[in-house]
This record gives sequence, structure tokens and C-alpha cells, in this order.
Amino acid sequence: MSKRQIAVIGLGSFGLAIARELSELGERVTGIDNDSNLIASTEEYLSVAICGDASNPAVLSDCSIRNFDLVVVSIGENTEASLLAAMNVLDSGAPEVWVKAQNATHARILEAIGVHRIVQPESAYGKKLAHEIRNQGLTGSMPLHHGMATGLFAIDKDLTGDQLLRRFAKRDVEYKPLLIFRDSGAVDAFAPDCEIGSNDLVLIHGTMDSLKTANDS
Repeated sequence: MSKRQIAVIGLGSFGLAIARELSELGERVTGIDNDSNLIASTEEYLSVAICGDASNPAVLSDCSIRNFDLVVVSIGENTEASLLAAMNVLDSGAPEVWVKAQNATHARILEAIGVHRIVQPESAYGKKLAHEIRNQGLTGSMPLHHGMATGLFAIDKDLTGDQLLRRFAKRDVEYKPLLIFRDSGAVDAFAPDCEIGSNDLVLIHGTMDSLKTANDS
């Protein structure tokens, strides 16, 4: 896969995490922020680090923002600056624009101006954490389309082998195992001789509602 050109505007904790991870994954990342000290601290792992105010169209024009494959706007608490930056990037003709929204109102405005993807990390993580608190066996989940999701389920220490297989085989259970992860590696959950033991992690698939209550089954 060829490296993509990705710009991250706003290098606060959220934007910085995105920029660093993308860089470590091999993408070519340009960071843009109006804090010169922050820019200086990121130069070692970003392909390019630019000090400038993205609410100024000239700054984005100078760095040819329209030529990037994807632009992430992750400006922190300043909603006005975020909206101006997003509009400037969209006006430039950049093909894909993702923006961090501070709240539901901010998200609605971003949707109205044509942002391609809107993310609300605090809200999303709060919901995810609530599900994990509700079902402490579910160590992580990923929503899919049409109310479906996958989740990583930590097996109770008092449930092993046949007991777990019977749990997953219940006709009224709306989730099914896909893979089993253990120290020796991943195992196909549908293998004829497969047995699920305590301390295994099981990747399960089902409705989001069923994953929320998997520990009750």
C-alpha cells in the first residue's frame, strides 16, 4: 500500500495521538498548529510540521492542503476556529475531511457544511466505557452496520470448555464466537476440536444489544 499524504490540523492531545499513530503506521503526516512550541516538539516524528493558523485560508493555501489525501481537523475547545478551518479545507477541494466535534450542535453544523466524517471521541469513548462497566467481561467492542458489532470477550475463570460452548450454542443467544485468542495464538472458534478455556479471549459477533448483556447469558 502506498503512503498517503495526511494533514492533521490541531495538535492537542487528540490530534497529536492521531498524528503520531499514523506516522508510526507509515503514513506521511503533516501537522499544523499555531503553537510554535508544540510544533517544535513534534518535528521528530512528523514528515512536516507547520506553525500557522488554519482559520486563515492563506496558511492552508501555502501548504497546498487540497493535495492531501485526507485532512483531520482536531482543534480543541475553540469551536469557531474549528469551523473556520473545516470550511477552509472544504473550500480548498480536499477530497476527504474528518473533523472532531465538541458537542452535538458543533456536529450538526459540520454535517451541514459537508464534512465527510465527524468524530466525537469523548462521547464515543464514554459510551464504550459504560458498556464495559455494564458487562465487565467485554473488554472492547467495535460497532458495525445495522446494529451489529464485534466484541472481545474475556472468559470467566469458572467457565471452561464445554460450559462455554454450551453458552454460545444457546438458540436464543444473538452472538456467536469467531476466533479464540490465547497465549499460543488465534484459534478458529468453529474448528471441530476447539475448546474454550478460562483466561481465553473470544472474538464474538452479534447485535450491539446482545454484546451489552453477554455476561448475563
